Parts: sequence; structure tokens; C-alpha cells
Amino acid sequence: MVDALGARAPIGMNRRLQHLAVDLTPLQPGGANGGAKPLALELVRGLAAARPSLRITLLTLPRTREELGALSAGTLSVRCVEDPPTANWTARFARGLMSLRPALPWMHRIGADLLFCPFTAPFFAARDVPTVSLIHDLQHRVYPEFFLPADCAQREDHVRAAVQKAVHLVAASEYVKSEIIRFLHAPADQIAVIPHGSQRRFGTTEPCVSTAVLNRLGLSARSYYLYPANFWPHKNHRMLLVALARRQREAPSSEWKVVFTGAEDAASREILSAARAMGLGSRVLHAGFLADNEFASLLASARALLFPSLYEGFGMPVAEAMEMGVPVLCSNTTGLPEVAGDAALLFDPRKPVAIAAALAKFENESGLAGRLAALGTARARRMTDTASMAQRYSEVFEHALLAPVRLRDGIDGVYADHWTKPDLELHFAAGEGRRMELELFAPPWLPHPSVAVRLRDDAADWTVEHQIGRGASKTLAADLAPAGGSIRIRIRPVFQPSSLDDSTDTRRLGVQLTKCRLLGSGSPVDLHPAPGEPE
Repeated sequence: MVDALGARAPIGMNRRLQHLAVDLTPLQPGGANGGAKPLALELVRGLAAARPSLRITLLTLPRTREELGALSAGTLSVRCVEDPPTANWTARFARGLMSLRPALPWMHRIGADLLFCPFTAPFFAARDVPTVSLIHDLQHRVYPEFFLPADCAQREDHVRAAVQKAVHLVAASEYVKSEIIRFLHAPADQIAVIPHGSQRRFGTTEPCVSTAVLNRLGLSARSYYLYPANFWPHKNHRMLLVALARRQREAPSSEWKVVFTGAEDAASREILSAARAMGLGSRVLHAGFLADNEFASLLASARALLFPSLYEGFGMPVAEAMEMGVPVLCSNTTGLPEVAGDAALLFDPRKPVAIAAALAKFENESGLAGRLAALGTARARRMTDTASMAQRYSEVFEHALLAPVRLRDGIDGVYADHWTKPDLELHFAAGEGRRMELELFAPPWLPHPSVAVRLRDDAADWTVEHQIGRGASKTLAADLAPAGGSIRIRIRPVFQPSSLDDSTDTRRLGVQLTKCRLLGSGSPVDLHPAPGEPE
């Protein structure tokens, strides 16, 4: 909040949210974001409806500026982020490879009271503007094998930055909250659980749309199971195919089909090819990415929702199916039991025999489909709708606005394998007599003879620069401001491993961080363990 003289009121005073910035820069066209995209857009609509006087600025990139422009109305506007406005910067940002650099001018430029990050990463966090981040899941910690090393490191970087910079975190389920506490050691009182609940974004399905969709796919109502999911490894399509092949052998005369939805890509083509090779070509089909009204029609006409995902922070399709009175068969793991409760037929998604047994039970047990549909409808009525979800987020925002700034010790811009990004940021809590020690190592095989390391403390207004020769280590030390703050660290030049050999690692790397320690005000604090030490 900015007063008449342009001065920002101190956090913790009697303030009220008047201008909210929502970071939608990770948004991509189509269905590449999965369920996170419709959730974010529905939440924005809900906030605008719940608080018509609240100014909401949606930060976006050029790729989705036109799509988001349709939301602009009244006090809701779209601001395209182009700082600096270069295609190279935009491309790196879009891939998530840009460092979490401070973007204080952006928050001040638009005069936002609070930053909300529905895609977790606090790219535009500023010290005097509170941040709230939504953490969807910690799948990369449970199933790291499903990600490329660079993607896994990026996800870890994003969630750690959220814990470090956000005043409050939001999790969609108690399961995700427990994972944040377990893996990231975030304090429980920093995390609010707000279920996605039923977005009720579909409304009443239109008969003409239903007919058109079913005719195009060669389907009839109640003849198919629906699995709406992008073809990511944790969605478990391969295990489902094994279960379907087993079910086909057990009951070859049983009439059923399974319809997949989601973005068409190499993974979807691979799954469909595998289905044909397993003799399921006539049973399995892919409807592609559908508009909301088409998807709603396909879901409403399904025999049941079949959801064998290995990992879900929440599982929005389960809530949507129950809202529409469609029976649910789903996994018994991660956040799904919280959503499904006793209104679904649960199975172990890691065992094809268990999935096949659930299908057999559903098809053969008289009255089961009707009971599941009734239980699901009743459960959906008790779920959070968009209006209630928006109200709960609004309450978290107001609480965050009044909360004191939590300055914590931490460092952003370092990968788990101790390589640095081109830009780092060291945060430190208040304390007298504190000092930092930063030890960096430039391996002897680097493609350049030396690297320059520039340290900048904006608050104290000092800058120092060091040179580290190839094959050398250097310890950098500096006294820290008693009030707490941050030091920006820039490393140039950088390199990409993929440009040196046959590596697939496309990260832009600087040097290796071998020690980062804060001294004074009690015991030393190791912000990044030395190589070989446990985290």
C-alpha cells in the first residue's frame, strides 16, 4: 500500500489489501500446465468476483498475453513482463532456467501490496512486499526418476525459494502440507491448507456439444471410462495399459473403452502405440486437449472416472467427476484419499492386478455405480467451491499483509549438486556481529581461464569484485548488516555442459559452491552443506 506521499506503509501496521499482483508468467498456451492452469484462472476470477474493489494485476509473458487479456475488466488488468525485453530472456524465463533474481522495481512500479504466486516460484518477490506461494506438490522428492536432473533441480529451487521468501504458503491438502514440513522443514504455522475443491467451472452441459463430442470420437454415453491427464510419468498410463490388457483377457466379451485426454505430444503417441501393440487398439483412444465445454460433456457421459495416478497433491478431476455425479475409481495414495473419501472405489495404482480387480468389481457388482455416484454427489456438495476458495485465499492474503517480515538465512541460485547459477542471492536474518564466508571453486577444466564474482549489497550500498582462476578456490567474506537483508552475487562468464561434450545438461553454470557459512549471533549456520555432507 502506498500513501499520499508515495511512501510504502511498513508491514505489520494496520493495512488492508488494495492491490494484488498475481504472477502468471509460468502460464503456457493449451494444456501444458496441467490442472494448475485452470485452477489459477478460476481463482483469479473468484477473487475478482469476491472483491470487486480489489485491484488485481496479472503478470504474464507475451505467449499468453492475448489469452489472459479476455479476463481484463474493471479493476482486473494484465501486465506483460518484458524486463529486459529480449527474446533470449523471455525464452530462458519460459523454460524456467532464469535465476530467481530480485525484481523489486516491478512490484514498486505497479504499486502492489502483495504478490501471489500460484505456480510456486517467487520470481518477483521483494523484501517490502509480502509474498504468498501455492505449492502444488513435492513430486520430484518422491519420484525423482520421473524428471531430468535439471528439471528436478529447478523444482527444488522453486519450492525452496518459496519457503525462504513467502510470508505464507498454501497447500491444497494436508498431505502436501506434511510433505512441505517433512522435506523443506517449513514451520507448520506458515502453511495454510486450502482445498482446490470443486471449481464448478463447467456449469450445465449442452446436449448439442455432448452429441458432437461423442459422435466425433465414435462413442456412446456410459460406454467408456475417462482418464483426463497429460502423459507425464506419474500419471501411470503404462501401468494402466497392463491392467487393461489383463482385464481384456479375463473378460474378452465385456464392452468398455478408455478415453484419454490431454496435450498431444511424443509421450501420448508412445502410449497409444503401446496400446496397439498390446492389442488394445480398439479399446483405447485419445481425445486430445479439449475446451471446457467439450471436456464437461465427455466427463458427464462417462461410465466412470478412472484415475490411476501415482502422485497427486490434490486431484481435481476426482472432485469434478463427483460434482457431475460420475462414479470414481482412483488411486489410494498421496492426496487422492483426502479428496475421494468414501465416495470412490480405491485401488493400489502400482499393481495392475489391483486396477483390473477394481474394474471387475465396478462392472460386476450390482448397484455399485449408483452408490458411488450418490456418495460422490453428496461429497461434492460439502467441498469448497470457487467462491469459498477465493474467500479463504483472501483471508490468507490479509493475514500475510499484517504479518511481520520473516528474514531467514538462506541462499538462492545453487543447485543440489553445488553448481551455481549465473546469479545468486544470499538472505540473512537480523543479528549483531554477523559475517558471511563463501567458498567457491573453479574446476581446472572450465572453458574460460577465470571467472569474475561480483557481490552487491543494495541496502548498505557496497560492491566488491573478485577473480577466481581456473583450478583455484577462493573464500569471500563480508560483514552483514545488523538489520538483516540480502547480498546479490553475480558470476561471469558461465557455461553449458551440453556445449562441451555429449551431456544433455543445458543449465547455465558458474562455479561450485563448496561452503556457505554465516558466523556470529550463536552457532555457525551452514546454508549449503559441503559436497558429500548430508543435507
